[in-house]
Amino acid sequence: MANPCLQPTSSTALRPDHKSNRAAIFVLTPLSQQNRPGCVSTAAGKYQINKPTWLRCQKALGLRDFSPASQDLACAWLIEDKGAMPDLLAGRFGAAVTKIRKVWASLPAAGYGQGERSLAWLTAKFEQAGGVVTA
Repeated sequence: MANPCLQPTSSTALRPDHKSNRAAIFVLTPLSQQNRPGCVSTAAGKYQINKPTWLRCQKALGLRDFSPASQDLACAWLIEDKGAMPDLLAGRFGAAVTKIRKVWASLPAAGYGQGERSLAWLTAKFEQAGGVVTA
């Protein structure tokens, strides 16, 4: 049976900021909770960051919106916060994934029961995107 948390939804946590002249700026709407049978989630955006984690990122980084750039900064900060950035930069992809697995439910051994991906699958995607794995 498919995990309901992995099913597409029409709701989004992003909307253009119509009060400014810059339609490319996005604001947090706040991260809305998705309630579907078998799934309650606040995960949103490019990296599926949930509300408590996003609030931590906002506070730590002073993020003022939920733009793609802010999401990228939050993702990098989360990797750094778990001590995985040196491993990632050195090509120790498996070691990095182990350190960040509790941040994202889809990583191997995350333990959230939401469709974990295998390390082999993640490694292949990482390499396809230009990442280098040395160990």
